[in-house]
Amino acid sequence: LSAAQFANSALLPYLMELIELHKVDARNIELELTETMLVADIERAVEVIQQIRALGCKIAVDDFGTGYSSLSYLKTIPSDIIKIDRSFINGMMETDSDRNIVDSTISMVRNMGQQVIAEGIETGDQLNQLRNMQCQYGQGYFISKPIEQHVLWQVLKSQVVNGRWVLLQTN
Repeated sequence: LSAAQFANSALLPYLMELIELHKVDARNIELELTETMLVADIERAVEVIQQIRALGCKIAVDDFGTGYSSLSYLKTIPSDIIKIDRSFINGMMETDSDRNIVDSTISMVRNMGQQVIAEGIETGDQLNQLRNMQCQYGQGYFISKPIEQHVLWQVLKSQVVNGRWVLLQTN
């Protein structure tokens, strides 16, 4: 969601309308909010997130680590998923500080009962390092480049086995 969409008072009724109209299980809906957007007005953000989660939707905090994050925000924001920003993933193979930030974030988020996604995985070495750190999920060009809409279902049928994306490449 953009900041304007998130701040719009019609968001909750709109979500409710879409869920009903399309007969979608709200547990299958995940809304992404950037960390920077959330900390701009933390009290209002928490209130809106609680309403969205009460519908059954999931909340993902995108670009974690790039804004004004602190551990108190991680504890305060009622989210389901934390997405570690690609800048840390990109740097973790070169610097101890980025590697330690990624490792500690993964551990902390998992211990809080949330899911963690590493953004911007572009090499097999990054993927292997993240596996060793017990990162649950990842996204990036190494896993898949963007998929054209007209071939999406075909690609999903060939790439997803038992609910998991299968890599065609190894490095």
